[in-house]
Amino acid sequence: MKDLEIIGTKEFISTPNSLTNREKEIYERIVSSYSPDHFTLGEIDLLKNYCMNFILLEEYNKQLRLLKILSKEHKQVLSMVTSLNGTQGTLSQKLRINPSSRVKTNQTRTLEGKRSEDDEFGELV
Repeated sequence: MKDLEIIGTKEFISTPNSLTNREKEIYERIVSSYSPDHFTLGEIDLLKNYCMNFILLEEYNKQLRLLKILSKEHKQVLSMVTSLNGTQGTLSQKLRINPSSRVKTNQTRTLEGKRSEDDEFGELV
């Protein structure tokens, strides 16, 4: 039996209809910033959570700017922002969208841009 040949390029994963307009805007901006094969269908829920979390962070940061004095409410909002920042960091690592998760060991260079000749383990010199 002859092997099947796939012709054409892979398409970007589609934007879920369940997202709000603002979430769709963020989702499409992220997805279109990477090659079509960067995200898998299994990562759609992670992307949706990333977008929703992003919007929550925007809203809580606006609240923080409006609260001029350190009050009980300010502390609660600050606590929520801290928690959301941690979640956002975890999601970005899982989705490979933060710079440190995209750098391969063999792409890392020293300040001079060189590696030692015997650098078989990818360590910086």
